[in-house]
Amino acid sequence: MRLDRSNIIRFVTIACAYFISGYVGLQFPYYGSSVTLIWAPSGIALGTLLAWGWRYFPAVFVGALLVNLTTDVPVLTALLIATGNTLAGALPAAIIRKICGPSPSSSLRGMLLFLLLGTVLGPGISALIGTTSLSLTLIGNFEQFTNIAQAWWLGDLVGAMVIGPLILRLIQQEWQTRSIAFYVELALACIATVILSSAVQTTPLISKPEYLFIFVSLPFILWGTIRFGLLGAALINALIVMDVVIFAALGE
Repeated sequence: MRLDRSNIIRFVTIACAYFISGYVGLQFPYYGSSVTLIWAPSGIALGTLLAWGWRYFPAVFVGALLVNLTTDVPVLTALLIATGNTLAGALPAAIIRKICGPSPSSSLRGMLLFLLLGTVLGPGISALIGTTSLSLTLIGNFEQFTNIAQAWWLGDLVGAMVIGPLILRLIQQEWQTRSIAFYVELALACIATVILSSAVQTTPLISKPEYLFIFVSLPFILWGTIRFGLLGAALINALIVMDVVIFAALGE
């Protein structure tokens, strides 16, 4: 990878996006626990490495290491966890790009590979290496291994599945080919999604998953898909999930 201006900007973008999203995510664990319901950095790593190439994996490592250094784990543990985080994004991205190119959504095979490698295998690698590292270097035993690994894998899986396609779509979107009205309507759809999703979750009478699906997920994702294609579907889906995670962290 040549160190030209474009590559440097991409490197810094990946590292900063990983660190910022990871640091924010750590502030919103599930209410009464230390479990992060969605680990957005896993999606950022997968999406950017798919779009720009797996050779940017050092940027993922830097971002992951910085995030882990903000926690109470020893430096060795932070290095091991960051290594797992990096492999979780780089390995699936390299395989998917090799077989299907940078746009897996353009074919059924690409989508299946994305789901299997990007959202199942990748998070599994991260959870396995991360949980093993914690058990060996910090906890000192493997008594909590299964519980920690399951929670770790689930958070990374949701992040890869929800944030990964959004990042990929944001990078590959041809922004200048659309009119201002297109983006104004998209912004209105996003704002309405957040408002209604928040209203459903904070209204005792309808604060149930089925109502969230009927009144928010189904109509707004359909709106996003029909009017804005993959960009709208991925963006609105991500907003709903993040809204749910925030309210869950607050005890709703």
